[in-house]
Amino acid sequence: MTWEEIKQLHQDGFEIGNHTRNHKAVSSQSEEQLNDDIEHIEKQCLKHGIPKPVTFCYPGYRTSDLAVKVLKQRGYKYARAGGARAYDPEKDNPMLLPQAFDGKPGSTLEQFKEAVAKATVNQPVILTFHGVPDIKHPWVNTSKKKFQEYMKHLKESGCRVIALRDLE
Repeated sequence: MTWEEIKQLHQDGFEIGNHTRNHKAVSSQSEEQLNDDIEHIEKQCLKHGIPKPVTFCYPGYRTSDLAVKVLKQRGYKYARAGGARAYDPEKDNPMLLPQAFDGKPGSTLEQFKEAVAKATVNQPVILTFHGVPDIKHPWVNTSKKKFQEYMKHLKESGCRVIALRDLE
């Protein structure tokens, strides 16, 4: 996506989070490298009229204690770390959030429905989509058709959808 397209998503009400500039595993980066990678996206957001992100998704869902520390220091509230279950605010670290669904080419509507069914009032599910479509990264692409099916299910199920930044 171009930054103009990303800005339009922001203007349409979508949350823009940080996923780093280089998409390297944070577990293999130094504190300086990690700060540089995160700061690059923050600066691009500000340059294009998008607020500094307060949410993060670990590239490849690989985490580290150092990354949690850096993100907290930079003012991040939440960070997705992968998994396949609902978020339990009583037990889970908000900087290591599980997700219930990750929309990839092999993902199915049935898997999506199973993930959504895990949600409760006190334990929301986190759903991840990398791009609709994500042509440059086909291994994490969600087709427009699949995405529309997923969104139709949310609507028909009466789900309340919020941005991760609004989780608290």
